[in-house]
Parts: sequence; structure tokens; C-alpha cells
Amino acid sequence: MVLFARRLVKEEIWRRSKESSVCKERGIRFSEMMPLEEREARKKLWPQVEQARREGKRAYYRGPHAFIEGADGSLTNKKGDTALDCCPGGSKVWTALNTNKKLTEARRGREKQGERLLCRDISRGYEAVPITCVNGVDNEPCPDNFKYVPESCVTSPLNIDKDITRLQHCGCADDCASSSCMCAQLSLRCWYDSDGRLPLDFCQFEPPVLFECNHACSCWRSCRNRVVQNGLRVRLQLFRTEKMGWGVRAVQDIPQGTFVCEYVGEIIRDTEADKRENDSFLFTLDNKVGDIHCIDAKSFGNIGRFINHLCEPNLLAVRVFTTHQDLRFPRIAFFSSQPVKAGQQIGIDYGENYWRVKSKYFSCQCGSVKCRHSAAGR
Repeated sequence: MVLFARRLVKEEIWRRSKESSVCKERGIRFSEMMPLEEREARKKLWPQVEQARREGKRAYYRGPHAFIEGADGSLTNKKGDTALDCCPGGSKVWTALNTNKKLTEARRGREKQGERLLCRDISRGYEAVPITCVNGVDNEPCPDNFKYVPESCVTSPLNIDKDITRLQHCGCADDCASSSCMCAQLSLRCWYDSDGRLPLDFCQFEPPVLFECNHACSCWRSCRNRVVQNGLRVRLQLFRTEKMGWGVRAVQDIPQGTFVCEYVGEIIRDTEADKRENDSFLFTLDNKVGDIHCIDAKSFGNIGRFINHLCEPNLLAVRVFTTHQDLRFPRIAFFSSQPVKAGQQIGIDYGENYWRVKSKYFSCQCGSVKCRHSAAGR
């Protein structure tokens, strides 16, 4: 039984009670507070529900009053819509459902109060959205052994070809959604939809290389074919895990195909990577053109350096070109490979080559029933 601890208009607080007399009193009060159309609808429909139940059928009445009986407002129908999504915006019923949603979110937030806020933004304002850091596991402080950078950098000459006159570009006057867009043709097609997401049929096994529009193009900066270059837009959080050190989780629901973040660090040659003792933050560009290069996020990096391995990953690494088209140096962009819920850890598959070496020193702690690299899964 769910009731109000105080009047809704004053305090947005719910609590549970086993006192039946109080429940009855609160239930009547809640019914009186229900919108008129909701009460009228209940009067008309409830006799039909009771009759169906007497006949042994499963029948339910769904409305704001259901929350007094503990209904879960986050449940969805076959289309993925919640009760709130199905209500006319701004109506009294919508207001009641929206209030319940906020109260539920507030309660869940209080359940995580054991986590200490260590930093309000690890990017120091360099990202469009702040990235908080929390720890509810141990006394480890916020990581400060690296310099946060929003874009990959170099510490030695690499001669990246950024000559604007050699950039293949489009002359589109629209939003680059047509098949005639030169940049889209380089990518086989424009893969982004109107929301900037990859389609459900995007090949995850061997993702195509994406060429976004660039400075030499005639299109507007707001065209459809510019996503990764717009930077971080999804709200993420750095948090302390139980067994995997630091990890990254979503602070919001992330639809499938959404650009989440980029893997940023120091771009180095493969020969330089071989000289470095700590290879924990190396990401091979695997460009298959000329010399091999890597991104090392040990000393310089962004939120991507904290993304853990998951045997059931929810992120996909895609090579993307934006401001240049030097095939030796693609940007590594992480897109969601499936819907991600708020509070869920995000991760990629580090690959068999990684575990072929690292399994000698430690095992995977992702906790998945399909874990391939745990001590039990070997």
C-alpha cells in the first residue's frame, strides 16, 4: 500500500504503511484528490472489471489510482511506452503520473545516498555536460593521475594530414540526408538518422568507417552528418565499482545507436607503445594503412579511459573521420549497441587478444552469466 506522508501539494514524499485503518483513510483522501475525469472513468469501468473477475477472467483497471496499490509506473507496453507516454501532455492525469515518476526517482536517489560526491565535473568544464565522480565502496579519492583532455593529442610529430584542400567534401544545400551527399557516399550511406543515431541494422560485427561532413563542405554546421564532432552530449558518471575499480555508468536512458563518447588520449606509434611499461590504456587504431598507431590514455585522456570490459558489452567502437581524412588516424567513437538504462554500467569488449595476455594476471569481473574470461569461464 502506497500513501502520502503529507499532502501532495506540499511534500513530494511517499511512504508505505501496514495500518489498514490509516490505509483506508488515506485511500479515500487520495480518491478525493483524483482528477474528475479519472473518477468518472473509474465509476464507469470498475463494474466491468469486477464482472470479468467474477467470471474468472484477468481484468485490470489502469489509471493514477493504481499507484495507491503499488503499481509500477515504469512498466511499458509492447511499443515501449509507459503510462505517462500515453497520456495527453499537460492533462491532470499526466500531471499525476509525472508526479509519481518524480517521487519514484527521488526515492531511488535517496537509496544511493551512501555514495560520496568526489568531484562535480572531472572534465573541468571542457565537456558540454559535467561528469560527476562518486564513490560508495571505499576511500579511494577521485583519480588525478592524468590530465583530462576532450580531444586526442600528440607529444611528438606525427604529420597528420589536415590539409583542407585535400578533403573530400559535399556541396549539399540540404541536411545531407540524400544519397547524393559525397561524405555519405564515402561511408556507403549517411548512417545517422534525424536524431543522430545509428540505425538498428547497422553492422556491429564489422562496423563501416564513418566520414562526417567537414570544414570544406557547403552544408550547414547543423547537418545530419555531424555527430561525433559535436562532442559529449550524454550524461555519464564515473563511479567506484565493487570489483573492477573505476567504471562509467549512464545517468540517463540511452537509446540504441546513440553516440556516447570518444576514446581520447595521446596518439603514438606502435614502436613507442612497445616501450611503455603500462599498456592498460592502449587502444590500437588498427587502420590497416601504413604504420600502426595507438591511443594511449594513461597520461592524457577523457571519460573513455575508465570504460571497463563487459562480456556482454553495450557499447560499440566505430572508426570516424571528422576534421581530416588521414586514414592512419581515425577517431574511435563509442555508440550504444543496445538500449542502456540509467544507472547501468557501460562497457565494451576488449577482445580476445587482450585477454590472451591479461588472463595470466587477472580474470574478468563483469559478473555476466555469459562471462568468457572469469576463472570459472576459462
